[in-house]
Amino acid sequence: MEYIYAFLIIKGEKTMTQVPDKLQSSVKLALESLDCGNLAIEDS
Repeated sequence: MEYIYAFLIIKGEKTMTQVPDKLQSSVKLALESLDCGNLAIEDS
C-alpha cells in the first residue's frame, strides 16, 4: 500500500498530508527507496 501512495505522490495526485498517519513513515521510506525522498515533505 505504501508504494501505491508513493507513486500517487510522485504523479502529483496526492501529498504526504493526504496519506493516513499510520502509513506515513512507510510511505516516506518507499519514496526514499525510489530516489524521491524530497517529496516526503508534509505540506502545511
